[in-house]
Amino acid sequence: MNKSTKEIIRAGNNLAIWHTLSPDDKVTIFQQIVHNITVQNREVKEVTVKI
Repeated sequence: MNKSTKEIIRAGNNLAIWHTLSPDDKVTIFQQIVHNITVQNREVKEVTVKI
């Protein structure tokens, strides 16, 4: 959990690792890497990450 955003994104490209995380760990990671999510008409239009 003490990784940089770039390290988390790089590791996140390995879906096998993602599937081993608990829901709480996934929330923690999302909070660390996602800056903003834009939703329009109930559809995600843009996700901005903290890099």
